[in-house]
Amino acid sequence: MKTLFLLLISSVLLWSDAIKTDTNIALTIKGVPAEEATGFNGPYTVYANGTINLPLIGVIKASGKTPDQLAKTIESLYRRSEIYTNPTVNCSYQVDDELDQKTITFRSQAGSKIIPYQRDMTLQKAIAAAGGAGTFDSKKRVLLERNSKEYEYDMKNIQHRNLKIYENDVIRLPHVNGDGWLKKIGFGD
Repeated sequence: MKTLFLLLISSVLLWSDAIKTDTNIALTIKGVPAEEATGFNGPYTVYANGTINLPLIGVIKASGKTPDQLAKTIESLYRRSEIYTNPTVNCSYQVDDELDQKTITFRSQAGSKIIPYQRDMTLQKAIAAAGGAGTFDSKKRVLLERNSKEYEYDMKNIQHRNLKIYENDVIRLPHVNGDGWLKKIGFGD
């Protein structure tokens, strides 16, 4: 009976530390190239469905795990996918005052979204925060509107993925038709 009670208490303690949906966590990674760590390190939003979107891995379940469990899961995923050989991930809760109340706009085939701007947000993180690129969205031609000027970026280029995003930026992913050619579609402009 005493063992059952201790098991129940430890389960409650673990559950109270579990990551919840609609919260922010901070992730850092070591043991990887510095350029790639820059694109990874920073705040991540745990979406209503309990997932986060990681660079090079994609969407994974985060809610219900403790920060340590999530860190170990991420390390394991990068190793099993043979992306990194010896990553060390740290996960902690994001303090609310670290988030700015500013926004950026994301437009894709699936529609427009307003997402919270976060300091040190990169182009890759902004796209991930908006739910990622859709099947028919261009990943090779990402359009960024800043101060009434438009810039074009290729997400296969690591320097482009790590481009710093600022508040009030507008990111657009044009549609790719069946031939691989881009065609402009209206996004509320």
